[in-house]
Amino acid sequence: MDVRLEQFQVPRDDPWRNDKLGRKTIAEDVLTPIVCNASQPMVLSISAPWGHGKTCFVNMWKQHLENEGHLCIYFNAWETDYIDDPLIALVGEITEELGEDRLGKHAGIGERLRQGGALVAKYAIPLVMQLLTAGVVRSDDVAEAVADVTTDMISKRIDDYKDAKQSVVQFKSTLAELTQSLGEEEEGRHVIFFVDELDRCRPTYAVEVLEIIKHLFDVGGVVFILAVTPEQLQHSVKALYGEGTDAIRYLQRFIDLEYRLPQPELNRYVDLLMNRLGLKSPKLQLPIDSVRAGIIAIAPVFGLSLRQLEKIVFQLALAARCKHQLSDASCWFLFFLLAMQWVKQDLYSSFVEKEDMNAVIRLAKEIQNTPNYRVQEHVDAAVHIYYMSETEINDRLGEFARKHKEYQYLSEFSFNVVRRAPAVLALLEGFNLED
Repeated sequence: MDVRLEQFQVPRDDPWRNDKLGRKTIAEDVLTPIVCNASQPMVLSISAPWGHGKTCFVNMWKQHLENEGHLCIYFNAWETDYIDDPLIALVGEITEELGEDRLGKHAGIGERLRQGGALVAKYAIPLVMQLLTAGVVRSDDVAEAVADVTTDMISKRIDDYKDAKQSVVQFKSTLAELTQSLGEEEEGRHVIFFVDELDRCRPTYAVEVLEIIKHLFDVGGVVFILAVTPEQLQHSVKALYGEGTDAIRYLQRFIDLEYRLPQPELNRYVDLLMNRLGLKSPKLQLPIDSVRAGIIAIAPVFGLSLRQLEKIVFQLALAARCKHQLSDASCWFLFFLLAMQWVKQDLYSSFVEKEDMNAVIRLAKEIQNTPNYRVQEHVDAAVHIYYMSETEINDRLGEFARKHKEYQYLSEFSFNVVRRAPAVLALLEGFNLED
């Protein structure tokens, strides 16, 4: 078993080799034609909940488009969140891409973009951001500023405005020259930006990026693809402009088209994880088919994202590695508790303290059995065992099982595993798997 959750790899010669979620068709048959046929500047958002594979998808798609001759720039907004001006970071990514040998013939344009971006950052961006903060700056600050205004200062501001306007015109002209140059090489080539993790940025930074895209990169042949969780981006807008802001309508100013990635097939992804994380290793002697069935039955109860599911299966693999020959029922119960720990932390804390038994039982009863495996009854029985006192376990368990037919599976459990499950999870907590 690998102890590291390996970084996703995108082979240059075969971008979709590791596409285990079957998203190649979406990119090649649906989205690529839209991007390649865009005659006007366009902003396309690729949306999905957190942890549902947006970054992996856009990286595979980016390489596919690069192989078709487009100039693609990947921009991780969150990694540049510490920079005051996102334009500097965006232009830096362009010039770095243009500076590569395979596109060296455009290096001169890249240098002029760099210089033009510096001028825009000096003159235009401060003026734009002052407009953005309208209503946010305190009135006493405004009053103090007005009191200090002189005729010379007003004159300077007018000159700054002229310089800002000219710098924007020059920057967009140079960018248009780049897209025209690409089109001369082969018709239909575009400059395509993939902007990732924007919804994780500071609200001010996220909005600045959107404003810069709208006002400075509004050039034919330029396409922006935003990989976002829309609800999180809406929170950023409201954090900056107030809870009463219509964030959906605000974002529609910037996004021309939205595509929601479909929910991936759970069976396929669980198979991928079990293979990659070593749960199918003969050394563990796990009943693979039943463990897989249990994960597929329990995961929907908690609405796990792909990333959460990966972390939980990884923890389950660690538990199996530490404790050989876990039964299928034990694996199901551990997975149920791990999912509760990740998604319903308050309820899990109550469970550890042997409180809120009914709430935990209700959750267990939401599990849907799969063919050949009665996962729900096993997990439900394990929950009851955990809440039993030592006296009940020793004196009443047999009678309890006989009176309640649905608990006939109690005899298949190792009581020690059930009672010790929270302790096992407590040990696993020492492995910090948070992002």
